[in-house]
Amino acid sequence: MGAKLRESLEKFSPDIKGRQAGLILLGASRDPAAYGLIHDAVQKEPTKDAAIEAFGWLGNADAIPLLRELLARAESVCKVGTEDEPAPDVFARPHGSTITGAAIALHRLGDPDGVQRVLEVHRRVRLYDRIFHNAIKRRVHETDVQGIASLRRLHEGAEKLSAMLARLREQAGPVPESQRAAFIKAAMEATDPADVEWLCLAMEQSASTVPAATWQPLTQARDGIIARMASALQNGK
Repeated sequence: MGAKLRESLEKFSPDIKGRQAGLILLGASRDPAAYGLIHDAVQKEPTKDAAIEAFGWLGNADAIPLLRELLARAESVCKVGTEDEPAPDVFARPHGSTITGAAIALHRLGDPDGVQRVLEVHRRVRLYDRIFHNAIKRRVHETDVQGIASLRRLHEGAEKLSAMLARLREQAGPVPESQRAAFIKAAMEATDPADVEWLCLAMEQSASTVPAATWQPLTQARDGIIARMASALQNGK
């Protein structure tokens, strides 16, 4: 499968969506020869985010330094993680999607900061998603041209943030073996509702692939929801 996908992607095609889907499938094929092609695709803006996701699926930890660089670059533009907090609309631009994808990919590849990073991104995206969806509820008079344009931008931003949030939730698990110790540590101490939500999703999505005994420490987690889910998973419920 990987060889056929590589052959298809090496040919020029104006179908950007097709190339994006092909890159993700190539990563999921875990073809060892795919790294170079995905590396080239991540340098090009139309295929960058798809290539980032492909790296996450590929399982080659050699991509970690490049993903960190892409993440740092996008965070710099958005001023994420600094005292100069960005307005939500800045994060709703393409850089937010890059940050989301890179955080997920780094988590999958076993980056030492992967668990904490994806929790931070989920927290931020969840907050901004709520801000945007509250903002688009406001009424604008049909003669208010500027207000209509602003509302349209808010709708576009809300759609992008909803897509980021859905991606973070859908791809929360299964927890990679290389991240299980860090995951247990984070889940033991978690109290923030956004963190608890993502951690529980990751646990739920790991039920069929992670040994039940893995969750035993979390029966003593600070958060009751996590503790109850750990008990249920441990008992095979």
